[in-house]
Amino acid sequence: NINNLLNTWVVWHREWEPVVTMSHSVENGNLHISGTIPSGVDWWAAQVFYKPSTLGSEREYTLKMTINANAAMDIQINGKKVSLVAGENKVEIEYTIGASAITMQLGVEGVGPYVGDFDLVLSEVEIRVKKAEQGGEQETPVENEYFTITANTTAGAANNFSIKWKD
Repeated sequence: NINNLLNTWVVWHREWEPVVTMSHSVENGNLHISGTIPSGVDWWAAQVFYKPSTLGSEREYTLKMTINANAAMDIQINGKKVSLVAGENKVEIEYTIGASAITMQLGVEGVGPYVGDFDLVLSEVEIRVKKAEQGGEQETPVENEYFTITANTTAGAANNFSIKWKD
């Protein structure tokens, strides 16, 4: 259950035939995900999840990040289809937080998985509260062995969370 794994990146992949290979690491402060997805697997056969404890459920958020991809591919982030080109991609997704703050599948529901070798680098990740609560409890920064989340808040303005991955 992802709710029991706060402040942790969870990388999940199909481990039965046909097997998906997938690994992740932090390089120069960026999350690096690589592997191979064979044909004949479900669209959800390779996934990444993250839920920081600083974010509440049932609130509206905007997620921004840069994804560098080795190939053009369609992926799904927080239930939204994202078409990546080979190279740099600026991604912005609006969503209401559920079980995870970030859910990413290397495929799209109803379409299928990306098939082949993949090499993705996620950087410049930012999560913002779309509608700040006036006078409510302020979010607190989170720091763990993987990264630091910093809340940059101004009274009456939307909360701004910056994520910095650690090497």
